[in-house]
Amino acid sequence: MIEIGIKEIKVNKLFGHYTYNLPKEPETKELNKLFILYGDNGAGKTTVLNLVFYLLSTKDKSGFKTKLAQTKFKLFSIKLSNGIEIGASRKDSVLGSYTYYIKKNNRYIHRVELEVLSNNIIRLESGTPENLDFLNLLEYIKNLNISIYFLSEDRKILSSKNSTDNDDDDDIDFRINTSNIDFSRNYERIRTKKILNENRLSLELTVERFIDWIRKQVIQSSKIGETNTLYIYSELVKNIDKPKEKIPPLTQLLKKLDSLEKKSEEFTKIGLIDKLDFKEFKKSINSISIENKKALPSIIQLFVNSTNARLNALEGLYEVLNDFIIAINKFYTNKSLSFNLSKGFSIKHTSGESLHLEMLSSGEKQLLLLFINTITATDQATIFIIDEPEISLNIKWQRMLLKTLLKFSSKNFVQFIIATHSIELLAPNSHNVVKLEE
Repeated sequence: MIEIGIKEIKVNKLFGHYTYNLPKEPETKELNKLFILYGDNGAGKTTVLNLVFYLLSTKDKSGFKTKLAQTKFKLFSIKLSNGIEIGASRKDSVLGSYTYYIKKNNRYIHRVELEVLSNNIIRLESGTPENLDFLNLLEYIKNLNISIYFLSEDRKILSSKNSTDNDDDDDIDFRINTSNIDFSRNYERIRTKKILNENRLSLELTVERFIDWIRKQVIQSSKIGETNTLYIYSELVKNIDKPKEKIPPLTQLLKKLDSLEKKSEEFTKIGLIDKLDFKEFKKSINSISIENKKALPSIIQLFVNSTNARLNALEGLYEVLNDFIIAINKFYTNKSLSFNLSKGFSIKHTSGESLHLEMLSSGEKQLLLLFINTITATDQATIFIIDEPEISLNIKWQRMLLKTLLKFSSKNFVQFIIATHSIELLAPNSHNVVKLEE
C-alpha cells in the first residue's frame, strides 16, 4: 500500500478574512508523520481541522458536505503526498454552494457543482447526474486508501468512512462558529470548560470499546497456530517417518520449551491466552523411560511449532498493550495501571488501595482516553487528526505526549495532524510546526 499523507493545505478567505498557505515552504517541513498547526485564538485552527475531515469524508449522506457549505471560505484545498489535490471552491461568494473537485497535475479528474437549498443545506437526489458525479468523486477518494480519524476536543472520535453529522450531539450552529471571529475565540474557551466536565468524558464506554477491540484482535490472531485433534495426530504420524536429522535433539527442544514458557507467562498476565501448564508437561517428559524417549522429539517439536505460531500471531497485540501499560505508568504518579482481558483495567495507589476509573483526575482520564483512541484508530487510520491533545495535561506530560503517540503508530503509516497552543509540544517539534499566518 502506498503511504499517502497531507502535504499542503490552502485556505482562501477563511471566515471571509484569512488566507493561508500551510506550510509556506512545503519542502522545508517534515510533515509526513506529524503536521502541527499553531496560531492565535480565532485564527481558525479547529476550523481547518474540521474542514480537512469534512472534505475527505467518503460516507454519502454524512452531512459533512453541508458543513462545508455552511463554512465561510473562498477556497479550501488539500494536496496529498502523491500529487492529488482535493478541494472545494467558490467564485463569487464565501458561503453556500461550491465546486467539489479532484485535480492531478492541475487538471480536473472529478468535479461536481454542489448547490445549496435553504439554510445552506446540500441534498442530492438519487439518480441525478450531480449525485452520480458526487458518488464517483467519493469513490475515487476511497480508492486512495485514505482513512481519517478525528479525535475532537470533546474526545469523541469520528471516522471518515462511517461517521455522520448526527454523531455530534451538540446543537451549536457551525455557521455561527465559523462566520464570526469574536464568537470563535469565545467558543474555544466555552468548549474547553465543557471538555473538562468529567461527566462528558464517557471513559467507561471508551474502555469497554477498547476491550472489545482487543478481544477481536485476539480472536483473529488465535486462528493462526490453532490445531485440531485430527491435524495433531496427522503430524505425529508424519513425524514417525521423518529422518532423525530433520528433528532437533531433545535437549535443544527442551530449551525451546523453557523459552516458550517465559513468553507464554507474559501473554497470560494480560489474559491474551489461558495459562499453559508447562510444569506438568515437563514432568510427563521426565517420567518417560529412556528406551521410549526416542519418540519424544517428534511430539515435542509439534507442540513447540504450534504454540510458537500461536504466540507469534499474538505478539503484535501484546507489544501494543505492553507499550500502552508502560506508557501510562510513566505518566501517572503514585498510581499504577495493569490490564487483564478477563478483568479489565486495575488501578492501584502506591498505598495499596484499589482505585475506580472515576477516581482518576481529569488529566489522568484525558490521557487514558487519548491513548486508547489513538491505539484503536491507528489500527486502521492513515491520517489521525487530534484537536488540542494537551487539554488538561500538565507540562511534564505534554513534553512526553507526542513521542508516545508516535511510538503507538510506529508499525503503521499514520500521519498525525494536530492543533495546539502548547509550547511544550511546539518547541521540540519545530520542523513539524505550521503557523497560521497570512
